[in-house]
Amino acid sequence: MIRPLTDAQQRWVDATLDSLTRRERIAQLIVPMLTADTAAPLSIAEFAATTGIGGGHLFGGPVQTIRERVAQVQQAAKVPLLLSGDFEAGCGPRIREGVVWPGEMAVGAAGDEDLARAMGASIAAEATAAGYNWAFGPIVDLAAVKDYQRQVDSYGRDPQAVARLAVAQIQAMQAGGLAACAKHFPGDGFDDRDQHLMTLVNPLDADAWWRQSAVPFQAAIDAGVWSIMVSCIGLPSLDPSSGDVRNPTPAVVSRPLITEVLRERMGFEGVIVSDALNMGGVSYRHRQFDRYRLALAAGNDVIIFVRGVQATLDYLEGCVERGDLDADAIDASVRRVLSLKARLGLHQRRMVDEAASREVYNSLRGQTDADRLAERSVTLVRDTDGRLPLDLPDRAKVAVVLITNQPAERSDLDVFVSTLSAGGWNVTFIRDPQTDAVYDRVATGEFDAVVTAFYFPVQYGWNTTRIHGPSSRCVMSGFPIAHPDTIPVWISFSNPYHLYELPFMDPYLVTYSPSPASQRAAGRALLGQIP
Repeated sequence: MIRPLTDAQQRWVDATLDSLTRRERIAQLIVPMLTADTAAPLSIAEFAATTGIGGGHLFGGPVQTIRERVAQVQQAAKVPLLLSGDFEAGCGPRIREGVVWPGEMAVGAAGDEDLARAMGASIAAEATAAGYNWAFGPIVDLAAVKDYQRQVDSYGRDPQAVARLAVAQIQAMQAGGLAACAKHFPGDGFDDRDQHLMTLVNPLDADAWWRQSAVPFQAAIDAGVWSIMVSCIGLPSLDPSSGDVRNPTPAVVSRPLITEVLRERMGFEGVIVSDALNMGGVSYRHRQFDRYRLALAAGNDVIIFVRGVQATLDYLEGCVERGDLDADAIDASVRRVLSLKARLGLHQRRMVDEAASREVYNSLRGQTDADRLAERSVTLVRDTDGRLPLDLPDRAKVAVVLITNQPAERSDLDVFVSTLSAGGWNVTFIRDPQTDAVYDRVATGEFDAVVTAFYFPVQYGWNTTRIHGPSSRCVMSGFPIAHPDTIPVWISFSNPYHLYELPFMDPYLVTYSPSPASQRAAGRALLGQIP
């Protein structure tokens, strides 16, 4: 459970709450995307000062740019801001200079709590050094079905294992001064569709839900997680008002799920935050202002990605005046938000120590552990004939064929190719080849081995991570086995379940991630440099 505030923290919360007007209290519950477009025509600092928002979501960039933006908004804000980010694969995907970790499914494959803690500590150090204080993670959903959209962002499908690893990461993050957020309540992973487009369904009956999806959330609560995110996922078995079981009420606007289950039955005392309220899982059910009101009425303390902040404040202030929102409930939510800020020490220091920040980014101590996780998590799914590691002569000719739906600037395999080259092989990189062109080259016997690499990552709104699109057509020719003496090898740098789509792949290796560490580990595995 969450530890009580100190006397000094409690005094600050009480005094700050008493100093806020009704409108300012409502504003504390709003966290928009903090971009120039959101703030226009004001500057970001003017926007923070004028609206009185409780925080903002930062999408990243160079660390110096982020630090400068944080300084601007924190200096301008009457009450220190919660500044959130998504760091499921470490800070590197958001903060340009940060460490890119292989991600949660890699942690699950390694099954190592120490690595989960190391990842949490790395995220906390780098995020807080840039000015963030709230991470929207870890994901504690169960990867129950193979086509679950975010499978590589989950620790796995076993509730107890997910709970154990999540708690280790949460505790390390919060020990490092970064608020953690277990998501996506009431539990994703049982639906193969995308909540950015429609309301998902958790189909478990009540008993099964308590034995499965609830386990990691309850473990996080018991371990003292400071926040939980509620998403656009219906759970008909525990929300009798949800209507059509094929298209149920999303949890993010469900009072039975948020207040009765999460708050009362599970005993969560921290901040409950909505998932993005611009997602199709709720936006097609309720118009803009209605869904903001319904989310707060259901029991969310914070609503995120709100559009039109001033107009939203006008509307919500009117809701309180008319009795459509309970003023005491709003105050209770504000108190929880302020308590989170106090736990983070924002009442004492809201600015980043630039010298300490530079030290964090000059050393990047998490990189060694990220490399260790990558090597521990590489999984050999199939190798019927024992071909791996590859037994090839020096200067052997190896083709690396990348098949992906991503543009070149977001999907290079430079580290993988350079690792193989450094191992003594003559590597040719071929990206999204035309069918006949790659087949003809392999058929001539030009290559000793062909490594076919797939990268179809999680992307919101794409609705699949399966092999798809024009680039996948080259697979139909059978080019990896076009010559009888050429050794075929298959690797997925994202979705680990491609064997279902291409059951002939053998040998088949998965890394769960295209991170530099994972690319290096995959190359070393082929070379026989790691077990």
